[in-house]
Amino acid sequence: MKIHSLSDIPAWLFYPLKTWTDSSYNHYNLFLSLVMIEVLFALGAWLYLYKKIGKSDERTDRIYLRATWLCFVVVIVCESIFPTEYLLKQFEVLKYGIGMLAADIYLFVIYRKSN
Repeated sequence: MKIHSLSDIPAWLFYPLKTWTDSSYNHYNLFLSLVMIEVLFALGAWLYLYKKIGKSDERTDRIYLRATWLCFVVVIVCESIFPTEYLLKQFEVLKYGIGMLAADIYLFVIYRKSN
């Protein structure tokens, strides 16, 4: 795969993943399983940190709003990086998982600073 313009870079980066997942059903299922495990881990970490930080008040509302904003920004950045020609739903789930992990990291740092 050759790069002719900047828009070809995401496809060039993820083309080996596409060929790997297309080569076998086991590879495809492994990729899908890893993505789902990542999303479930991020969701579990978010729930744990949400419980640790506390109920909604003036301080925590700002923290949760910033975490949500960070998640949104990361998803937008991932939207511009990931390809849109193949593995659409899998990459969509991966984008949201990465966004949730970024929010989890932010919540963890804030939780550590407050303790």
